[in-house]
Amino acid sequence: MPNPPKSVSDLKKLTSAARAIVTYQVWLPFGYIREALREADRKLEAAGRRFRDGIFEACYETVDLYGNQSDDET
Repeated sequence: MPNPPKSVSDLKKLTSAARAIVTYQVWLPFGYIREALREADRKLEAAGRRFRDGIFEACYETVDLYGNQSDDET
């Protein structure tokens, strides 16, 4: 079976990332020491409060639009 077009691959990556965000699998980057993590967490929490609704709406729309499509449909 040939590889899917790049656009299909990109949509799958986008959908995967959107699912990770809405299921809380992704939020903070790895590799921070404890104090740096606390500071980053405070900043991310503030940004999260500000942008959460828009981020989640965009993620849900992405999953709804592209999450159930097979390679042949895109």
